Amino acid sequence: MSLELPEYDMKLRIARKMAWIKKYDFQTWNYNETQKQIMETNFREIDNLTDLYIVKPKTNEISEIENIIRQYYDKWCRLFIIDNLDKIGWNEIDNIRYQQISSTLQDLKNENNICIFLIHHAKKPWSKDRQYEPAGISWSRWSQKIIDNATQSIEIWRDLDPEQLDEKHKAKVYLYQYKDTMEGNNNVIDIYFNKWNYEEEYEKPIF
Repeated sequence: MSLELPEYDMKLRIARKMAWIKKYDFQTWNYNETQKQIMETNFREIDNLTDLYIVKPKTNEISEIENIIRQYYDKWCRLFIIDNLDKIGWNEIDNIRYQQISSTLQDLKNENNICIFLIHHAKKPWSKDRQYEPAGISWSRWSQKIIDNATQSIEIWRDLDPEQLDEKHKAKVYLYQYKDTMEGNNNVIDIYFNKWNYEEEYEKPIF
């Protein structure tokens, strides 16, 4: 469920990224014929997938999201991705709204034995000119209710300090799994991605 982009735009974004075309280059037509062909081929493949549904709700209210999950559950969907938490109808200073979102999704998960990915783009202004630095979901007020009910909580981030980056490392994206209550898992693993490759940096017990 894309709470920002309609189906066509979301499929095009996926196809564009698979062709290694950056957003600015796409907007300015700054890509070659090979990239264009890859993007068009990927778009057709994505568009023809029968087990993938990209839906933009009529409204972003949690009740509408619940209705869509129930509707596509009847089509045998068992994995739902909601992008993103910021766009769900709520007020950040209203903890009742967070509780409603959390309890609704938790009840749906337990009732139907489904998997729900809830994406959150957490950012906070840190200067007067409104520059932003990334922040985990725990920075958002009242969000602990979401984390408490989640089976897993994962953060993906980049180091934005230019003094710490060089040509070799600037493409690294770090993934940190700091909560995992899945049975049989007892480690938090910190890994980093460099383009499409990844490797574990270290592993440590959570207790």
